[in-house]
Amino acid sequence: MKKYKCIVVKSQTYAKKAEKVLSHNGISSSVLHCKAGSVSGCGRCVKVEEKDVDRSVDILKKEGVILTGEIYGL
Repeated sequence: MKKYKCIVVKSQTYAKKAEKVLSHNGISSSVLHCKAGSVSGCGRCVKVEEKDVDRSVDILKKEGVILTGEIYGL
């Protein structure tokens, strides 16, 4: 069974950019509303497989996607 994590981003705009950037790099992702209690203002995250989290964060930072630093499991 696959496990997933959500990488919280600064805004809806960055969430869509993240989804596109990750897809271009061969990582499947989807944009979701953040879980209740998240401290991020916009409430958006990018869902990726747990095995892809570290690589995804590195790619997103390199591409200028602003992350909040929050990552949580689903």
